[in-house]
Amino acid sequence: MKEQIERLSLCPKETLDKMEILISDNCSTDDTQQIVTDAIANGFPATYHRNSENLGMDGNFVTCFRKAKGKYVWLLGDDDPIIIDSLVKIVDKLSSEVEYGLMHIDQLHRVKSPENFIEFNDSEEFCRTISYFTTLISANIVRTEYVSEIDFEKYMGTWFTLIPLYITGLLRQPVNALVNFRVFESSKDYARNGGYNYFQVFVTNYLAIWKEFLDAGKISKETFEFIKKDNYICNVSYYIVHLLILRQRSKQYAKDGACRILFKHYWNKLYFYTAPIKCFISGFYGKYFGKN
Repeated sequence: MKEQIERLSLCPKETLDKMEILISDNCSTDDTQQIVTDAIANGFPATYHRNSENLGMDGNFVTCFRKAKGKYVWLLGDDDPIIIDSLVKIVDKLSSEVEYGLMHIDQLHRVKSPENFIEFNDSEEFCRTISYFTTLISANIVRTEYVSEIDFEKYMGTWFTLIPLYITGLLRQPVNALVNFRVFESSKDYARNGGYNYFQVFVTNYLAIWKEFLDAGKISKETFEFIKKDNYICNVSYYIVHLLILRQRSKQYAKDGACRILFKHYWNKLYFYTAPIKCFISGFYGKYFGKN
């Protein structure tokens, strides 16, 4: 937390004046409270909130979103080493006249473009572009006004409590944007820290959220099927290879009922069978021949 405060303190005053910095302390047992109160006493422009009890990760996330008062809300951990120049550019863009539903940081550069900010006027195209990267919390900046519309408690325990908010934001506004430059000082690992059943979370829970929007007529069947396929080929198949085929031990992820879950959702898709094979072959090739 000390490093994050020191980093944000380097922001130009005109940028700090445009931001609300809210620090939510999830009943920590370390020196976070002292660090933050000392910083505020020394002029750091932040609002500090300490939960009376540990609300869990998702409970603390939701608390942050509900307390946010700015036009947009961006959740960062104390270990997100943001580049100040990038923060300035993002804040300036969000302060423009354009009203965005969601601004997504494309750290893996899935979209090739010379533009720093790529605007989308087609919400379903934007859905397909960011796809399963909606799960990367630090990569999404959403319009605050939609926070009150989400029943977060309904999604507690799914590990994806915030995804319905991100999807709602991008669907409700006519313009969304992709940030196409480096934002964090190091290669940020957006993945969850683990401690859950990977296939339950990234297949059953993830698809159930998108299907709610499909059933409500807010996204098309084509977009849902694209996201379902993209998640499987680019994300799930890697874990099929490592957790199920190679049977690598993992302290991060459980895999109970994996085959049942996968067959339920994907058995009738050709890519269900071909994607793990391609993933296995590419991994083998990269390991043994990639340096040649």
